[in-house]
Amino acid sequence: MADIRRDYLPTLVDTHWIEREAWLGSRDDADPESIAAGLPVRLTGAAREAWNSGPVPTPLDHDVVALSFAGRAANARVGIEWCQAKRGKRHTVVWADHADDGTFAIHSARAIRTTASFRVVVEAVADGIVQLEIDECIGTLESKLDVLVNQVGYDVNRPKRFTVQSNAPLEGPATFCVVAPIAGPGQEFVTVLAGELEPAGEVSEWGRWYWRGDITPLDEPGNYYVEVRIGSAKAESPVFSVGDNFVARKTLDTAQRFFFWQRCGQAVPGWHDACHLDDRITTDDGVTIEAAGAWHDAGDYNKYNG
Repeated sequence: MADIRRDYLPTLVDTHWIEREAWLGSRDDADPESIAAGLPVRLTGAAREAWNSGPVPTPLDHDVVALSFAGRAANARVGIEWCQAKRGKRHTVVWADHADDGTFAIHSARAIRTTASFRVVVEAVADGIVQLEIDECIGTLESKLDVLVNQVGYDVNRPKRFTVQSNAPLEGPATFCVVAPIAGPGQEFVTVLAGELEPAGEVSEWGRWYWRGDITPLDEPGNYYVEVRIGSAKAESPVFSVGDNFVARKTLDTAQRFFFWQRCGQAVPGWHDACHLDDRITTDDGVTIEAAGAWHDAGDYNKYNG
């Protein structure tokens, strides 16, 4: 599979520019009010004063995407900053190499996993007017094909399906086979089922293309994995299991125990002491309602009294 190139310049042409200090100090999801828009941009400030662009979203290939961009700047240095999906998480600015004629370039700034966007950062090197133009902003991503199976497993005599995901539009025959890593003595890596993948379309917001596979006839208890081929692209799934009442056996006990582990207002041995014992809510008309007890937020020990 060939690398994928995505052009982010159209987003930057329409971006807004904000004061960096205001953005760094912001604690909500909205950016501060913009002070300029578009490209080229002129900004006026003192030495070391900085600005950044609005967010430029990137596909969720953060372990493989690399960014290259170039342009011209006067009275400024320019860089990019990867930002994580969670508000307030950001990384060290990657500054471009600058030439004496004002041109600058970053040849391959690799994204950090869990980053959801990047921003262009501009910093004045002296008092006065900063001018910036960007000529190129290209993200290069490695092609990637994933086979997504039920990570718990599948039940005998129940529907069984899986999904194939790609970050590129692939062409050619789309097929799969199910392999039993060990089907018995002397029967390693035996193909037990084969079929065709059904195209499931594109999710443009994610930059992903999808196919579906049906392995419902696979009813012999055991361990398996799926091999898929779409054109010249190939991929394998993780190993999964098929068994009688398998999903319930693997999940129901843990699920019901989770309700106990998340109990609030009492000690849960091995997990936490009694907590949130003074929770209460006061209504608009002054009535106080005791609100100790109940459950924590799913997956953590916060508690929200709506």
